[in-house]
Amino acid sequence: MISLLCPTRGRPERAMQFLDSVLSTQSNDNEIIFGLQSDDPRLGDYPAAIRNRSMIFEPSTTVYYWNQMAKVSKGNLLTLIADDVIMRTPGWDLKFESVSSLYPDGIYLITTQDGRGETLPPESLPTLIKPPKDLPTPHPTITRKWFETLGYFTFPGLFHYYADTWNSSIARRLKRQVNMYDIIWEHIKEKDETRQVMRRNKWGELDDMVFKQCARHWETDLKILHKEIKK
Repeated sequence: MISLLCPTRGRPERAMQFLDSVLSTQSNDNEIIFGLQSDDPRLGDYPAAIRNRSMIFEPSTTVYYWNQMAKVSKGNLLTLIADDVIMRTPGWDLKFESVSSLYPDGIYLITTQDGRGETLPPESLPTLIKPPKDLPTPHPTITRKWFETLGYFTFPGLFHYYADTWNSSIARRLKRQVNMYDIIWEHIKEKDETRQVMRRNKWGELDDMVFKQCARHWETDLKILHKEIKK
């Protein structure tokens, strides 16, 4: 089972669109956890389909919500996801689950195409002479083994913007980033009041500072994960 961890604020329509896309493209029943915020002016507009799958938080950072949702999740794979994503590829979850046979130690990260900019059409894959470069990781999926080994879902010192980059930086150094070139999760990148609040609060600048100053901790995490891989 895959646990999709999705904080949302002020976007009940987008969140419902995301949920519908998951339910219509998954092959198995996966776990979907929404993180709602108690001070959201539109909290009451979220339908029961979302509220029944949600945790309600006091105002904090997106990374805090992701880490707290990860603690109660039950899946063997945990996905950092957003409410402005639309799943486009049927059966994506079966392809995710199949990766486990390649890495019996249970340490890896999965990423997909996000539909932005220049993407690689899935039908072109059989004709490629050499594998394409690593995909971006706006919505990475890590294993439960990874999460439990490091003790966090994504680096707790971050606010929002570098949460995905932190894990992918570790995965690439481990050579454990699994690129799903034939799966598209379209990221809409909603430019609304929710995003404007994060910009006004300078979360991007703060995350840039934290990411650069704390990057040395990758080495510690790499050593811990290497140890698990060698067991």
